[in-house]
Amino acid sequence: MIIGQGAIIKANNSYGIWGSGGTCIVKDGEIKENSTGVQVDNGTLAIEGGIINNNNLRGVSLSGGTFNMSGGSIINNRRGGIEVSNNGTFTASGGNISNNRASNNGGGIYVRGTLNISGVNITNNFASNDGGGIHISRGTVTMSSGNISRNSAIEDGGGVFLFVVTPGSNLIFTMTGGSITGNNAKVGGGVNMANPTERARSAGVTGGIFRLTGGSITENRAHVGGGISLWEDSRFEQTGGTVRGNTTTHTSSIAMPGTNSDILRQRN
Repeated sequence: MIIGQGAIIKANNSYGIWGSGGTCIVKDGEIKENSTGVQVDNGTLAIEGGIINNNNLRGVSLSGGTFNMSGGSIINNRRGGIEVSNNGTFTASGGNISNNRASNNGGGIYVRGTLNISGVNITNNFASNDGGGIHISRGTVTMSSGNISRNSAIEDGGGVFLFVVTPGSNLIFTMTGGSITGNNAKVGGGVNMANPTERARSAGVTGGIFRLTGGSITENRAHVGGGISLWEDSRFEQTGGTVRGNTTTHTSSIAMPGTNSDILRQRN
């Protein structure tokens, strides 16, 4: 399936586009005012252009499979921009994910799988709970370029919220470039690494790892941990990059309010 110039998919009471297996390519056009804009189950989705906007639920939902975004805009969706679940893989190399709102978690992107960020702008998204820009609860994330900026959450993780929920599932965020800047939350303005629940800890769940080797975490704001907040059993490793100019009304730019959290900072 290919969606091209002039296409308008509008006001459907379920999905604008739904696919199970196969390949869907959005090159242009507009997908708007549906329940969910695009739903793909165990297939391949490519967004190269066009606009997915003002849908009542998520703009894009991927369950399993692969999603590549190299252009276009996912904007103004009412229950979040993108959801990736069931160990799906999302690679974002271009385009804009902005001005989406989530009534719970993950204003811009909600991930239970693999996320690769290299050039996309994730801006001005909002979550009424955690993860204004990105909420990650399982999998791995790499960020080599792009911007996570001006996102906000009422609770934790204005830019990025990491939360391990599954025993035996490592959650590792590796940042080699790009910027996390100007985000706002109560805890962890730029990045919040959340503590597993008591039940999860008793089942062997431990906190995640954030590795900073390049890029910058700057000018974020929070009550606790303006730049980064670490909770139980989580770890922050910095061997490059910049953490600078973050603002907090309590504790410091990098805060460890949880027990057994760890910071390793090494400069060559």
